[in-house]
Amino acid sequence: MADFVQKSETKSAQRKLAAKLPDLAALNALKTSLLGAANPLAVTSYVVAGVTKPGISMTRERYGVKFIGLDGDDKSVSTSSFSIGAQAKIALLDTEISGNADIKDDMGAVTILHDTGNDSYSMTFSCHDANGELYTLTITRTAVTISSYTDDAIKTRVETWADSQTSLN
Repeated sequence: MADFVQKSETKSAQRKLAAKLPDLAALNALKTSLLGAANPLAVTSYVVAGVTKPGISMTRERYGVKFIGLDGDDKSVSTSSFSIGAQAKIALLDTEISGNADIKDDMGAVTILHDTGNDSYSMTFSCHDANGELYTLTITRTAVTISSYTDDAIKTRVETWADSQTSLN
């Protein structure tokens, strides 16, 4: 049998943040920066099956929403987490969970609070470099990861952009 011969070497790099992103506003500012007209990663549009694709697009978003159940003495008696795929649903979930008597009862709580400080979230972007490479950029509350790239110039551009973002330093 013939051996497999390696054809390429894709890379992955991660910047762990010194402090987690403080809130969704910080995440949204990063999204706006990436998708805005300034094109900080120097991405280019490309054509697939006759359809022009943007140089960068958000391909996935995920939000982990945490709640704390408090007893009558404001002591934590339970926690609950929900995973949702759209930021717009967070406020709806917050209202539905916090005001639902059955959920309060199930959690053994008098009050349910949205624990925004312990929420998690991520956005994943598909990026097309001018050299033809498609790579992935993922931003979470605690890290920025570049994956599936081979050209180190891509990492340099992402690092330069990240260095310009206060919330990522």
